[in-house]
Amino acid sequence: MSRFDARFELANIWDGMDRDLQRDVGQSIPWYVYDAAATTVDSIYDVGASSGGRKWKSPVYVPCLGVINLEDDEKVNDRGQYLIDTVRVSISPDALRSAGLQDVVDRPHEHVNDRVVYEGMVFAIHQVRVRGNLLGGYAVIGVDAYQVKNEELRNDAQFQKWTSLDS
Repeated sequence: MSRFDARFELANIWDGMDRDLQRDVGQSIPWYVYDAAATTVDSIYDVGASSGGRKWKSPVYVPCLGVINLEDDEKVNDRGQYLIDTVRVSISPDALRSAGLQDVVDRPHEHVNDRVVYEGMVFAIHQVRVRGNLLGGYAVIGVDAYQVKNEELRNDAQFQKWTSLDS
C-alpha cells in the first residue's frame, strides 16, 4: 500500500478545505432542520396551517467552504416570470458532522424541506448533492436553495423577522 492512497488523499482534501477555505475566508450559515412532528399542515392546501404552521428546529450554524448568491435568478412557470435568488453552498462533510448534521451526508434526500438563511433572506433547500466518494468518505457536499418570498413565509412564524427585509 502506498503512502499516498485514497484515504490519505481524502484526508488531505479535507485538511486543505478546512485550513484554506473555512477558517480564513469561510462563513457560517444557520441551517434549520424541518420538524415534521411539530408541524401543523392545512387540511386543504399543502402549506402550514394558520393555527400552528410549519416548524423547524433551532438553527445549527454550519461552517461553509463557500456560498454563492445568484441574484434574481429567473424562474418561469404557468403564472409567468418569477425572480428569486438562489444560493449554492459548498460544505465539507466534517463541518456537517461537527454541527450535528451527519444525516445530511448519509441521507441527503431527507433535507429538502430544510431552510438556511443568508444575507437576511430565507432559502428553502432544493437539492443536496454528496460528491467525491473515496473509500466510503465524501469530499464535499453541495446544496442548492431557492429564496422563499414574503407571501410564502406568512404562516412560518420562525422566519417572520426576515419578511420585512425582502422587498
